[in-house]
Parts: sequence; structure tokens; C-alpha cells
Amino acid sequence: GGAPGMPAPLAVKADGNWTLGPPPAAYDAFVKALVNRYGKRPPAGVPRVAYWQFENELDLSRARSDAAGYAALLTRTATLIKAVDPKALVLIGGVSGEDFPRNFEAYYQPVLRLLAGKGFDAFDIHFFGRAGDYRELAALYGQTRQALDAAGFARTPIWMTETGTYSGAPAIPPGLPPQSEE
Repeated sequence: GGAPGMPAPLAVKADGNWTLGPPPAAYDAFVKALVNRYGKRPPAGVPRVAYWQFENELDLSRARSDAAGYAALLTRTATLIKAVDPKALVLIGGVSGEDFPRNFEAYYQPVLRLLAGKGFDAFDIHFFGRAGDYRELAALYGQTRQALDAAGFARTPIWMTETGTYSGAPAIPPGLPPQSEE
């Protein structure tokens, strides 16, 4: 954060834009210091961070419609990370499991087209659902692979860093049917 009343180095404004607060050099210095400390030369007893992810679930962000802003800031961040630790891998913020086909098309495909094969090393899918929903994963993977290939990311792997289901009858979100751990 910054001083009271001053914007932080990274601020997602209420208008939904990805914007670096003044001065942008503060963001750059922060990213470089973070990667230097935990990626390149971690303190004794601290494992090296080899994988860095920029943002999480872009499709649920207030700034999800600012594809150009996200693409520019992802590219800037990845460039900073790689300048300090060329061996680091950068992941795009994982796509949530909420209405995957629509959200992926609306919020990730525009970013992929703008990036044109550059800016990250692995794509991340998050997948949550009811028992049996895993059967949908092949189609979601196929949609993702096709879009990555078309945008110049043919060699980019697809990872799944979040997944899960529930047991019982959760109160939130409402309307989910009860299911057992079996």
C-alpha cells in the first residue's frame, strides 16, 4: 500500500481498469525485490519460488473487461520476473470454474489475442463442481487448447492449480444438491 490517500503501486480502480499508481517504478522495484528475495536467492531454509502467477481468476475481477490493461501489466510483470530470474515460469491468472465456457471466451480470449504468444509460460484452469462434473473437463481443456493454439501459445502447457468439490449440502452457494464424500 501507499501513504493514506495515495494510490498504491498497483490499483484496480473502481472503473475496472488495470492501472499502475504513481510512480510505476515503485511497482517495478517491488516485483524485482520480491523475485530476487524468494526466486533467485531465497533466505536460508526458504524454498525457491520457481513459479509466479500474475493475478487470480481474471474473470471474477472488477477489471475483467480491461483486456489491454491486463495484458500490458502481465507482460510488464513477466518481463520483470524474467529479468531477475530467467529460469522462473510465469502463469497467467487462473480462469475460475464459474461459467467457464462463457467467461473464458469473454475475458481470457481477448487477452490471449493481445498477447499473441508472449507474456506467460503456463495457462491455469481452476475447476470446481459437483460429483461427476469432472466429465466436462475434456471439453473445457479442448476449448482452452484451441484458443491457446490460435493465439500463438501452441507450446504453452495447461495446468490446473485449483480444483475441488463439496460434501454435504452447502449453504453457499444456495441450491447445490447434497452429495456424499463417496
